[in-house]
Amino acid sequence: MAIGSLHELFLKTDGTLWAMGANASGQLGNGTGVTPAGPTAVPGGTNVVAIAAGMDYSLFLKMDGTVWAMGANDHGQLGDSTLVNRSNAVAVIGGTNVAAIAAGAYHSLFLKADGTLWAVGDDTLGELGDNNTANGVTIRSNAIAVIGGANVVAMAAGNYDSWFVKADGTLWGMGDDEESSLGDGGIYGWELVPVALTNVAVANIVSFCGSYNAFATGLRVAGASLPIVLSSMAWTPSGGANINFTNTPGLSFSIVTATNVALPANEWTWLGVVNETSPGQFQFTDPLVTNTPQRFYRARCP
Repeated sequence: MAIGSLHELFLKTDGTLWAMGANASGQLGNGTGVTPAGPTAVPGGTNVVAIAAGMDYSLFLKMDGTVWAMGANDHGQLGDSTLVNRSNAVAVIGGTNVAAIAAGAYHSLFLKADGTLWAVGDDTLGELGDNNTANGVTIRSNAIAVIGGANVVAMAAGNYDSWFVKADGTLWGMGDDEESSLGDGGIYGWELVPVALTNVAVANIVSFCGSYNAFATGLRVAGASLPIVLSSMAWTPSGGANINFTNTPGLSFSIVTATNVALPANEWTWLGVVNETSPGQFQFTDPLVTNTPQRFYRARCP
């Protein structure tokens, strides 16, 4: 599930996408600007593996690695090389081989399977991380590579800022830095290129949230060639959590966990084999997940 400003998206277990709520900009993707009485199936929304909702627009990722978008496009956030609103889903130009998506207020992020991070949409405060605001460019309608956005394993989009975690466990941010929201000591202003949070210990980054993107988490990966990117987490009645991630359909994973990332591998707790709930969608359960102390996960394939 993903929640925008006034609309909601639902991804069913059969891979179909449904939407409800406000539709003035076409964010429900039903070919009209009319708000329906209840949830409606999104035309073309089949074989979907991930979803994201921004301010009056929607994104979804298909099993084949393509990204599709609909709704408001006045900031170029749909990535179709125009600034025209779309009431039917359109393919994002360059949105191929994508492993994860995120939606901010007016900008979108795409994490590709090769670990590179791409961005499109509003760049007024540097949220695309390409340093173009310095040259007077504040809107991008074609996705561009984020400066330094390589070896990325997780990302999230806030209203006017963007975040990503690299494979070495470092956390990077760009965009709006009011009240030091990027954690680099600033009070007012913005960062046009990604800055590292130097006061955050490497390997302690497990999860973070964005205003419009629900959840993103980096997993320590051993033996898997593609990035493992969490798509959602849901609490269980007993206080545990069901944790979902995307990767190549048909692969087999096992998960171990620890509260100290420095522990030897043989001292980590085995959580079991990961279930592939639908093609490319995997889930494991941690019955003892807690915020204090933090818990770390390692995924192994096979």
